[in-house]
Amino acid sequence: MKLKTWHFIFLLALITLGFRIFQLSADPPSNFSWSGGEFADEGYWSHNARNSVLFGNALQDEWDARVVSPIFAAWQWFSFYLFGVGLVQVRIIGIVSSILISITIFFLMKKQFDDQISFFCAALVSLCYPMLVLGRQGLLDPFAAALACLAILFATSESPLVLFLSGVFLVAACITKYLMIFVVVPIFISLQPGAGKKWLPFLIGAVLSISTWLFADYVPNHHLIASYGSYYSSQQSWQLTAVVKNIVLQPFYLYFIKTPAILFFGNLMLWYFLADRDRANTAEKVLWYWLICGIIVFALWRYRPIRYYTSLIPPLGCLAGLALIRTRELSEAIRRRPVVWIGLAIPALQILFVLADRALQWNLVPVQLGIQTLDAVLFLLLTISAFFLFRKPVSVFFAFFLVFLAGDMWNFVNWQIHPEYQAVTISSDLQKRIGNGVVAGQWAPELCLENRVRAVPVWYGFVNSKSPFQRYGISHLLVWRYALGGEKFEEWYPEDFKNFEPVTRYTIKDSELILYERRKR
Repeated sequence: MKLKTWHFIFLLALITLGFRIFQLSADPPSNFSWSGGEFADEGYWSHNARNSVLFGNALQDEWDARVVSPIFAAWQWFSFYLFGVGLVQVRIIGIVSSILISITIFFLMKKQFDDQISFFCAALVSLCYPMLVLGRQGLLDPFAAALACLAILFATSESPLVLFLSGVFLVAACITKYLMIFVVVPIFISLQPGAGKKWLPFLIGAVLSISTWLFADYVPNHHLIASYGSYYSSQQSWQLTAVVKNIVLQPFYLYFIKTPAILFFGNLMLWYFLADRDRANTAEKVLWYWLICGIIVFALWRYRPIRYYTSLIPPLGCLAGLALIRTRELSEAIRRRPVVWIGLAIPALQILFVLADRALQWNLVPVQLGIQTLDAVLFLLLTISAFFLFRKPVSVFFAFFLVFLAGDMWNFVNWQIHPEYQAVTISSDLQKRIGNGVVAGQWAPELCLENRVRAVPVWYGFVNSKSPFQRYGISHLLVWRYALGGEKFEEWYPEDFKNFEPVTRYTIKDSELILYERRKR
């Protein structure tokens, strides 16, 4: 029986859901990222929704996620309102975003490829290990990536209404995560065939959406948004030397070594089209510009954890899939194109440096980056074998699937058979210890998602950092001791901190979290 399009869509949604729904309240892998944001940011973005449902007032302190990311915050409130407060409820949006991304990619690829190729590329995006982790978290990035995917897909349409929606979704993606602005470039490529008649409805949708956001959100809250923005700006370095350093040290390859097969083949296609863009069809050009523009934009940033790169997983995965149907052209390019040699050498040299750093104990590359030696070796083996592997298409397919299973699938299975539930366990313990008290700290919102304790996110220099002890009646502190930069309440608030004593210690993300309690008078 020949499968119809809707069969592929249903199967794709089922695969995406099935790989994410089990053990949904488990912690993300401790070695996935150096940043604590993959753990703790869920609590920040759902903080006001939790306050609204549990305490009847969304605004209990300075932090207001409804202002920073109104669409995402509204979803979290709706989820809590329907299903109650909890980690699983927070992460529903991650699963929905993953399903949207996979189906959107299927339809985008279907513009120029058959159902089988479209399904294969979309499945690679869905089953890529970084997407399996990020695509089930209650974070801004998968949601913003889903909105960006919809904007790009709708830009390929001829319908004025759909083009109007493309503009709406682009603005929605940028409101959710301002870094999504680079998606304008692949949208521009998608709009080109229709010229002016396609641009008009798109621009109307974008302008109306921007105007709505300005008058409904930005203007009434511009002081608050500016205060948040000043902190985000302080985390960047815009001096020329600093920007050059950011570009040279860009971590794209080091992040995506977690998916060695997809990184190798996707990167190969990136440099192949750089050498000869005339060979790319419209869909491939959209993917190429999508990936290259994202890499460049994120390379300029100093603070750029792996979750920021979620929106680059779709083009990287699709290009990797398309490499398997262009083996003959790639074989020729590998033998004759110096640009392709450079593209193969850059990530290989980075990975070799990481392995040398470990072998010789230079300790220049933090272990918190989460690079697995097996993934690095698999990637290097693919690089070395590329010069003779591509002469036989069957060998290419075999090598791809072998490395995909040994890399992505093994990382995922290893995580699933050794799950940790520190967030759930700590949350339960906090309820017993704190009761009707108030707990503060960067981790407080996340670790109170499974209880009814009032949490105050205190982030020094960012939010709730001015006299928090006097303003919020803090009874307990959660203090994170982390090698790459933890919390230093004893330095920030020395007089107030003297009134607290440690009562217990937890472990989360392979680091220590200390609970302090106000001393009894």
